[in-house]
Amino acid sequence: MKVIFIIFIFGFSSVCAAADIGVGFFEILSIEQGGQIYLHSSVRLDKNDAVNFQYQTDAGVTACCGRVESNAFTYVGQSQKVSTQAGTYGFLYQANLKGPALEMPEGFGIAVINADTVKGVSPDRITAVKEGEVIAFEKCYGMEGINLYEKSRGRLLEHLYFYLNIDIEPTCP
Repeated sequence: MKVIFIIFIFGFSSVCAAADIGVGFFEILSIEQGGQIYLHSSVRLDKNDAVNFQYQTDAGVTACCGRVESNAFTYVGQSQKVSTQAGTYGFLYQANLKGPALEMPEGFGIAVINADTVKGVSPDRITAVKEGEVIAFEKCYGMEGINLYEKSRGRLLEHLYFYLNIDIEPTCP
């Protein structure tokens, strides 16, 4: 199975200030698995949020970044696959996308929400700028899942874990 990881960065809902950025995973299932596209996030999406995401091309090259408006997502419920730094489950959304987004290979990735600018640094890192603050999003693999870290000025802001339920080669330090 080809696995692709896309990291999402989200604007926080009414619990946090509108200028804040959250984090999540973008999951594309194979046609055999139904072909759905899901977003697993640490925050609820607001109606005017923009989702930028890193993805992998058919040639295996990591590209940055696609953009989808939050109205393309339908809230499904709690994500049983993603846990947050606070020990809670993430929020699960199903994407209602048409066109080129449906042609992306299956897998997972990094995404960014409501950033002023987003830049892909490497397959495992994205940086975003919101109101002058640079925020880094880094992923690495644990024993059975993916760790995603949101950092700014050397400080950990959020940590998400996506449970894959398979043994994988760890890459986290």
